[in-house]
Amino acid sequence: MNRLSKIQRYLPAGALGISILFHLFIFLGISGIIIIQAVTPKTAFMPTEQSSANLQDIPTPPDTPEEPTPDVPNTDPEIKPDTPAAPSFSIEQISSPNSIALPNFSAAPPVAISSGNSSGPSGVPESESKPNKVPTGVRTMANPFGGNVQQGDNALVGYMYDFKQTPSRSPSGLTIPDYRKAIAKFVSSGWDDGTLAKYYKVNKALAAYQIFIPLMKADDAPKAFNAEKYVQPKMWIIVYKGNFTAPATGTFRFVGVCDDILVVRLGGKTVLDGSLTQVVSGSIAREKVGGARGSSGTTWGGEWLQLNAGQSYPIEVIIGEEPGGVFYAFLQVQQKGRNYDQRAKNAGPLLPIFQMSPVNPPKYSVENEAPAVDKKGFISQGSD
Repeated sequence: MNRLSKIQRYLPAGALGISILFHLFIFLGISGIIIIQAVTPKTAFMPTEQSSANLQDIPTPPDTPEEPTPDVPNTDPEIKPDTPAAPSFSIEQISSPNSIALPNFSAAPPVAISSGNSSGPSGVPESESKPNKVPTGVRTMANPFGGNVQQGDNALVGYMYDFKQTPSRSPSGLTIPDYRKAIAKFVSSGWDDGTLAKYYKVNKALAAYQIFIPLMKADDAPKAFNAEKYVQPKMWIIVYKGNFTAPATGTFRFVGVCDDILVVRLGGKTVLDGSLTQVVSGSIAREKVGGARGSSGTTWGGEWLQLNAGQSYPIEVIIGEEPGGVFYAFLQVQQKGRNYDQRAKNAGPLLPIFQMSPVNPPKYSVENEAPAVDKKGFISQGSD
């Protein structure tokens, strides 16, 4: 009874003390947590997928720059169609029933100079022509077949193909009749370079301002391309390509002759076969213009063409040698209705030389080594 009375007497005071102690412990615990957080170093916050709302505020580190890749020249032979095909057009009759109107071309695209065979066999000196400064005024040619290719100059850029060899320089087995058939196939295919891919292409390119090559040994052609050690002087062709801008408006035709192969295409149409013996089918005009004059032979006129001054036309020319021996090639232009001087009876008119840029004709020692020529060439417009 005495013990219970003591508990009852101190009970109010005990309850108040317990409450005070409980709140004191809570206060001390919270204060301790605050003090611990204040002295503990903070770590970087790593956002989770749920807390990525402000990721745009985090600066993105710069990308590590990649190592530049050095330029490596493409050594694969470039096999492309030749100068882009002309747009389709209909043949329009003009003043003469035998003349045609070529399509109008705006500025023709520059001719792409392909690399040819990337490299020759071991020990074969094949080097690509280096672009040089564009000349002005009257040009010079290292030899009648052309000189170094000069970037931006207006010229016919030519490559030599040897039909006796494959691209790997193995014998092709072609005969002379096969050689002529292969040229005819190339022409009938629209002058598609792909048809020549099975034959050896000399790597060196030459730029010619005209096709006016007096009588010489056929050996001189491979020499001009630094290929005389591995290309025999027979069953080869040279394919020239360029862009020609008509210097005058009127009706014109190409006139030429070659021992052995001469074929010309202008504006996407084959317009002249001046070969010693015709190689293209008889679908194009072939009219005798000049008489036989010693070694230069008969000159032949092709299709009459309506040209417009300032219009640019893609032009391609094939010259070639069949059996070897001697070679010559001449390409001139005749205007319809114009009276040209005659040098001699049956010798043909004195016609201007077709020229991409002004250039002096090569010198020749014997008068009948070349056709008679007008002093002024038929020069592509815009060439100074």
